[in-house]
Amino acid sequence: MRNLVKRYIAQMQRCKQQSEGVSEDDVNEIKQDISAFRYELLGILRNAGFNTGHTDINQKTFCKSSSVEYYKHWKNMAGSCNNMPLPVPKIAKKL
Repeated sequence: MRNLVKRYIAQMQRCKQQSEGVSEDDVNEIKQDISAFRYELLGILRNAGFNTGHTDINQKTFCKSSSVEYYKHWKNMAGSCNNMPLPVPKIAKKL
């Protein structure tokens, strides 16, 4: 993908006059084209029976906020385990 972007930028620089250069809009346009191509290719491969590793194109991504929530959940679970009474054998109770 990087090489494709570099080739596109190089081609745009050759085609345009030296004073114009490549604008941010040109880069965003190629990014959108690459993204559209990627999803189109994934759809074609999925329809052909290939395992693309994506069950759903609109999958949720594991972001920082969900990892923080995950950590808080396990921290709370660990804290609740510390307050649980441990079973004590009958022999130890007599002592």
